[in-house]
Amino acid sequence: MLSDLLGFLSGKPPHMEQVECEAFIDAVVYTMMVDKVIDPNEMEKVEGFADKLPWQGEHGVHDHVRQSITRALKNKNFITQAEPYLQECSARMKNPEARAYTRKACLKVVKADGEQTRTELALVEIADKVFQ
Repeated sequence: MLSDLLGFLSGKPPHMEQVECEAFIDAVVYTMMVDKVIDPNEMEKVEGFADKLPWQGEHGVHDHVRQSITRALKNKNFITQAEPYLQECSARMKNPEARAYTRKACLKVVKADGEQTRTELALVEIADKVFQ
């Protein structure tokens, strides 16, 4: 319990398996890309989260971020693709703490550039629902 509190206060992610780390990256990158712009402040936030993950993948975490940007761009129709895309990310997360951490991270990415579009706010609502 104390370790969970210290992890939260330090910004350290909860325990996540590799598949959960990949799903986390996919979700926060999609959040960044929802307005179809890679804002430097949002990218910095995504990279900061990526650097804290317990990454065990064959390729580096930043390679996965780049691949995730490509996947996000293929799912750019917000109205029809946002919720299914984030649901798929959530389905790969077995740890409820990982889902809660992802939900909070998506909100931080939306706020990173100092402005929140209607689409970004709608995405936050979807993230609140799917990462419960």
